[in-house]
Amino acid sequence: MNWERLQHLIPAILKLDAQAIRDAAGDEELTASAVVVVAIAGVASAIGTLHIFPGIITNPIMTVVGSFIGVGILFLLAKLFGGTGDFLSYYRPIGLAYALQWITVIPVIGGFLGIITGIWMTVVTIVITREIHGFSTGKAALVVLIPLILVMLFLLLLIGMLGFAAISGGFSGS
Repeated sequence: MNWERLQHLIPAILKLDAQAIRDAAGDEELTASAVVVVAIAGVASAIGTLHIFPGIITNPIMTVVGSFIGVGILFLLAKLFGGTGDFLSYYRPIGLAYALQWITVIPVIGGFLGIITGIWMTVVTIVITREIHGFSTGKAALVVLIPLILVMLFLLLLIGMLGFAAISGGFSGS
């Protein structure tokens, strides 16, 4: 793992540098680096949310697994829309962009900062999708936003159902 190269590549990706995104996508040696960056984001999250034990062990694992699942969902959706990239070329720049989530290491406010960085991560993912799959920005945004919108709708539905159950006495046990 070439940390010196990553120190230049990661900020360039986070600044939406299309060439840096393509460079990361095309460098097979960066796959392990991307996984390590994602795992460190998981450690940062555990520390920032004060879930030191067992979070410092489980969070990196769950973050890496979640990143593969999330990129997998986006990859399949991109393919449905005619995307031309391959999975690992897509994963590498997204994984490296997880360095943005390292800021969540700050206790107490890390969670709030995670929300803000999550918004920028969405923008970064749209640009990565555009570059890797040969899409217009609009089509890339559609690929990235469809799963987010579906998750939000599901959560709203769940909250609504729980609220209705609470109001109607569904939790009273009688």
